[in-house]
Amino acid sequence: MEFKAEQLASTLIIGSDYVADVAGFADKAVNAGVTMIILNETRLEGVEKQNLAQYIRDITRAKQVAFLIADDVKLAEAVTADGVYVSDRHQVAEVSAAAVVAGLYTGVAINNRTELLEDVPAGLAFYSVSPVYPSAHVDETQPIEHLAGLTTVVQNSTLPVVAMGGITVARLKDIVRMGVHGAAAVDAFVNAADLDATVKAFNDTFGGMTVDQALGNTRYGLAIPGKHTNAVQGELH
Repeated sequence: MEFKAEQLASTLIIGSDYVADVAGFADKAVNAGVTMIILNETRLEGVEKQNLAQYIRDITRAKQVAFLIADDVKLAEAVTADGVYVSDRHQVAEVSAAAVVAGLYTGVAINNRTELLEDVPAGLAFYSVSPVYPSAHVDETQPIEHLAGLTTVVQNSTLPVVAMGGITVARLKDIVRMGVHGAAAVDAFVNAADLDATVKAFNDTFGGMTVDQALGNTRYGLAIPGKHTNAVQGELH
């Protein structure tokens, strides 16, 4: 599946560290309408991990949901995933080169504007910025810059951006004003009392955005990326 920025709208990060029944929850999430799944599986190995990845690939393909695997080009190629999520930005050039050969795109995790790549490798499709808010799943030594840091990434990025870390439905209204194309989460989905309603909230928030709005128009009060002007910052929670 070719990458499109709107696939970032509701991104589920899933793995055995986050939920007991990964396959079962992935199935529920796909049926609820998530637009992307990133498999970050650290406990399973070998055939078990490949079988899980293949199952998620099959259900995501059936619903036209983007599917990425964290840090494993060989597995992503084996199950014909759409891409590879690179958790260590220092590896992005190497991983992206291998991914392109395998017909995959990549996304890479960064913390702030200083980590934007000067030379964007072929195949790199998006940045994830985390943690936007404190998160039990992200262990960072650098100070969290919250929405102000997210804004500066969007303003200076040549690629679409997805927000990650401490994302909740209540915070979506602030996050969308920063010009991102979507939000990625674990707990917001896994712990949702109503998964369908939660996914709908994500998709309704980001799904109607045009490219111009994401780049920064008067509706969101943002500057076009690369222009250093003031952006409207939402309320911190």
